[in-house]
Amino acid sequence: MQTHELKKYSNITYHVVSMPNVWQEKTLLLSKVSEALNPNQEKNHIGAGGTFEDILKAQSNVSFLMSAGFNHYRKNFYNWQHTNFNEGDPVGLVKIRQHLYVDQLNPEQYGYFVQKDKQKPWEILKKVSSPLNYKYILGCTPLIIFNNQQMDLSSIKDTPVSPGEINPPSYLGHKDQTHPRALVGIKENALVFIVVEHPGCSLGELQALAVKEELSHAINLDGGGSAKFMLKTKEGAWIKRDRKSTRLNSSHGYISY
Repeated sequence: MQTHELKKYSNITYHVVSMPNVWQEKTLLLSKVSEALNPNQEKNHIGAGGTFEDILKAQSNVSFLMSAGFNHYRKNFYNWQHTNFNEGDPVGLVKIRQHLYVDQLNPEQYGYFVQKDKQKPWEILKKVSSPLNYKYILGCTPLIIFNNQQMDLSSIKDTPVSPGEINPPSYLGHKDQTHPRALVGIKENALVFIVVEHPGCSLGELQALAVKEELSHAINLDGGGSAKFMLKTKEGAWIKRDRKSTRLNSSHGYISY
């Protein structure tokens, strides 16, 4: 079963959601928004987008929903050229069933949240050499804990941005700035998601939270407006962490349980 705790560490307020990292009738999935809204639509990996509430109506058995936050390509929005991409395609390394997207600028900083097939546990890897051998891959940057070791964050190039601005995909913004953040981690036989409330924390403080929660592996996920989730309690009520809009677009992924 899934659990949820709201915690305080120094001046940081954060949510911890955990669930079993084993195959069972209810399991973790990685999808695109349009796949949830139109699950029977052919070639549904590109769609019109929707809200968390729209997804819950289409997928009524979901009890945990979180923005996977992989960046996406929008023409004339980012100041660099993507490779052979259509508008709406995600960037980084993402595989959702038969759909594979590879477009990384700084792969050495990435970590990979992967599952080989639905009956296997999720893993966090430093490198994925054969993406086609996996059912799901979510590549995010940077990897902050690996095999119980804190990764050195000092060499990571920061790209500070002004409030309200968005840094280009594959570039880490707000590294040393206070910023809403999220991570996915592993602790023994559990998957753990941490979401930091507004105004947030620095990347180093997020790593400290991962250590405090005794995670053996952890990856920083997309932050800011993407640091959001919804969780259904056993009483049927929804806990919601959403700094601004519930709007998601079709190229953003979501993690559900």
